[in-house]
Amino acid sequence: MTTLSEPMISRRAFNLGVSGLGAIAATGITGSATASGSPFHTSPEQELRDYLRIQGDLTGKPAPNAWRGYYIAVTPDQNPKIVFDCESCETKMVMERGDGRYEVWSKVMTVFKDPNSGEVLNGKVYRNPWTGEENLVAPNIIGSRSLYYVGTDGKITSAQFARNTNAKKGENWSADIDPKMESALTLTWTVMGDNIQMIGQRKYPDQRPIPLAEYGTTTIALDQIRNPELQRVDSIFGIVFLAPWQGFLNMGDRPGHSVWHCAGSKLKSFDELSPAYLAQAEEFIPDVLAWGDA
Repeated sequence: MTTLSEPMISRRAFNLGVSGLGAIAATGITGSATASGSPFHTSPEQELRDYLRIQGDLTGKPAPNAWRGYYIAVTPDQNPKIVFDCESCETKMVMERGDGRYEVWSKVMTVFKDPNSGEVLNGKVYRNPWTGEENLVAPNIIGSRSLYYVGTDGKITSAQFARNTNAKKGENWSADIDPKMESALTLTWTVMGDNIQMIGQRKYPDQRPIPLAEYGTTTIALDQIRNPELQRVDSIFGIVFLAPWQGFLNMGDRPGHSVWHCAGSKLKSFDELSPAYLAQAEEFIPDVLAWGDA
């Protein structure tokens, strides 16, 4: 998800991103859902396991979280404008490391398309309507490797320890995490009929660019999340992400920002991705597709 046209953001990942879900890191997750008057989660260890079953697959198989949406420009003198149609997938791979610790690989690639024709714009020239410049469009690719665990204070903690996701399984991981790489997400669980909703809001350190915020809602079938035998559970999700301008637009200090809006679902395999997206993935992120062969 890393040297190609990343947003002008010094951040862990567009782990919903967009992440959403995207590469979500969590410190101090709290569960508030109740069913028939009983707490939904009985321990932070159970909550962490459920979170990872939703985001990934505890068998170690890659879990593609695919989404479609829009890249929207918000400027002070115009109504919001759809700049690009977006097709994306964030793939998670979860590996148990013992002692309640999980290593999570995450990589997302977003493909930008013409909002009217649906034409894939990667590698093509786009005339910026604000600057008049012709900019070469590149996919948004971001990756991270993080460690998840329940700390001695009983809080679920996650911290990025690497941005390289191209090494072999288990290599280059460490429990010695730079505190600056930790980020926080508060989760709320709400039972709604036969489903449960997991609502998250990621908190970013003050030194990050402004605006920067992420809000996501994931819906899961209640019978799946209550079944401890399932190593992965299906989910659908929606996310809104506010961020500075995409780097390749060369907007400089022009006022305004972008809003990413997306909706998607967790897939069983890469075969369920669209042919157009798979063609881009084979060109730009073949390493992620190879996770399924590891």
